[in-house]
Amino acid sequence: MSKGSALKKELKCSSELREFLRGEKKISRGDLMKEIWAYAKRHKLQLKDNKRVLRIEGSRLEPLFSNKLLKKHTVKMRGQTIKVPNGCVFMTEIGGAMTKHLS
Repeated sequence: MSKGSALKKELKCSSELREFLRGEKKISRGDLMKEIWAYAKRHKLQLKDNKRVLRIEGSRLEPLFSNKLLKKHTVKMRGQTIKVPNGCVFMTEIGGAMTKHLS
């Protein structure tokens, strides 16, 4: 990854994101994703049958996601249709949801 990579550029955090990160004012997209996945693994938020789906409802991550994203839906990936239950989010949707919390 080059030094000027968008994944390494530090961006300002929204107030909701600061609360999740316990006060961090700036973070890179790459480090944010590492924090989210570390939190998910530490608190066992991954579904047992599909570890790419995180259970968001009731966790400290919930304020970071829109209600629309947390409703039951399906995701198509590599020719597969993945059912995402209520209160959960698929891994590829996390990055897009975090965009509104970084500037």
